[in-house]
Amino acid sequence: MKINKITYNKAGGIKLIIPILFLFSLVACTKNFTEINTPTNTIGAGSIDASLLGQAFAQAQYRGLFGGTTEFQVIHNLYCDFFSQYFATTHPNFPSDQFQEVSTWTGFYGWDVQYGVAAPQVKFVVDFTASHSMPLANAMARVWKVYFFDRLTDLWGPIIYSQFGNNERSVAYDSQKDIYHDFFKQLDTAVAVLKANPGGNAFGNNDQIYSGNADKWLIYANSLRLRLAMRLSYVEPALAQQEAEKAVAAGVMTVNGDNASVLTTPINSLNFYARITYINEFRMSV
Repeated sequence: MKINKITYNKAGGIKLIIPILFLFSLVACTKNFTEINTPTNTIGAGSIDASLLGQAFAQAQYRGLFGGTTEFQVIHNLYCDFFSQYFATTHPNFPSDQFQEVSTWTGFYGWDVQYGVAAPQVKFVVDFTASHSMPLANAMARVWKVYFFDRLTDLWGPIIYSQFGNNERSVAYDSQKDIYHDFFKQLDTAVAVLKANPGGNAFGNNDQIYSGNADKWLIYANSLRLRLAMRLSYVEPALAQQEAEKAVAAGVMTVNGDNASVLTTPINSLNFYARITYINEFRMSV
């Protein structure tokens, strides 16, 4: 039998002790790591079931309108609304009224917050309804996904779309052409389900737009298709005409009762415009 002799010396001791101490430090740092870093006052994605999904959809809708009050003001109100001539700014230090970009506005509020807050909520509802065999709810979530990402791609151009949420360190961007073409596919899938469920309901009162009314969502989906088609009219006129005619034939918004308006309540906060009007930084443009 071979016996290995271990010599205890100063150098050897140092070599032995350091790895052991390092190992124990790792164990100490990672003990209860998940529990410590999980907020106790929030509901995690893993805890959501069908009974709580409506709340997730409500948040996806509300946050999908450019995230929150600050994001809405600096991206929508002080950029898009101004460039569209809906409003004019009255504050002397807003560079956007001189057509200058403010990187902290566009970069953080127009990109980071959208992908860090709103997009994950939208994706979660789409994925959850698909994996839990909830076709009607999935159809509504798909329509909202198209609306949300349409705003992003029209603001930025190429964006992270098809590979969003792939858990990779590097995520590819999609061209606007590919994104718009997929929008129509998403709407085709959603419309087919909505048509097959007349009088149906999903999400109930948690749906902040139509209270889960499938018939209203069908009209909205068709109207959204028409909107997308009109934006392609100078780029791909043949496709634009095809999709526009399909939308009108299927039925688009014709009365105010069809309008898609996000409900505002004391729970989900007030209308964004109402919350920023009091600070007197913009006026209606005439």
